[in-house]
Amino acid sequence: MSFSRASLFLAFRYLRPKRSFVSVITAISILGVLLGVGVLVVVMAVFQGWQVEFRKMLLGFEPHILMVQSDPEPPPAGFEADPNFPEPHRSNWRDVLPVAKEQPGVLSAVPIAVGVIFAEAPTEMQGVEVFGLKPGVADPLVDRLKKHLIAGEFSLDEDSIVVTDTFAKSVSAKLGDTITVHGLNNLRRMISGIQDAEKETDPEKRDELYDGVYDYPLELKITGLLRADTAGLRGYVPLTIAQDLFNLEDNISGIEIELADPEAAPAIAGALFESGKVPYDWSLRTWQDGQGDRLASVENQQSLLYFLLLIIILVAA
Repeated sequence: MSFSRASLFLAFRYLRPKRSFVSVITAISILGVLLGVGVLVVVMAVFQGWQVEFRKMLLGFEPHILMVQSDPEPPPAGFEADPNFPEPHRSNWRDVLPVAKEQPGVLSAVPIAVGVIFAEAPTEMQGVEVFGLKPGVADPLVDRLKKHLIAGEFSLDEDSIVVTDTFAKSVSAKLGDTITVHGLNNLRRMISGIQDAEKETDPEKRDELYDGVYDYPLELKITGLLRADTAGLRGYVPLTIAQDLFNLEDNISGIEIELADPEAAPAIAGALFESGKVPYDWSLRTWQDGQGDRLASVENQQSLLYFLLLIIILVAA
């Protein structure tokens, strides 16, 4: 008891000295530290809540895991293949789909086509990434996207497209309008063909090259508008339309996987890869990988706040 009283006496002795000016400085210092810590704690609490909401927003439009298939690289010039080893070939996605569906923790796995399209506009073409999704199948991603509709419906009927409100505005279109779209690869091939034709000096060969230059744009009806600031910037079309736009024929770009627990995406992706059932021409990307830069920026900001709080505590000490 005597030790406690002595501690209090010393504390008040130095906090309340006889010189009034020093006492004012002491009070200002204490209030400054208290105010600084209090404000920073409030800011950190708000930031923590914003971070949670930010992750929820990303999960509102990002596939939990995306299995992506790549084309085998052609052998270098002059390379002679070993007859004892088979040549690289593109695996059949229909054999991979059951592997994804059977993985524990997976709710759904559906084929998807991903690419960039350009829509004609009054001034210039506007590009946007689109997902080609299979209509009529249970897909939690579609269910989440429907929550961001501001007009129309999330319809994946033939010759339809769902875009964001900002993209529709950029092409001067509204709900129910029809827009003309071109696949990026088709435009590249057309431009390359025109350049080759212009370099040809023989008129007959030049005409033949020009005849081989073609592009088949598609006219799609806007059936739904998504809120861009919460649903991302992508557009969505039926899978068959995306296959036509990206010249995939019967192939796909990848498999979209939805999980019961999105935070378990890295573990489940790792388990799929280590199972040995995924062919060599497939890679896996989680929703954290796809938004890595934005998530890292949020983590860095939070670390900076903790650093500032540490400095204030050191000053107070």
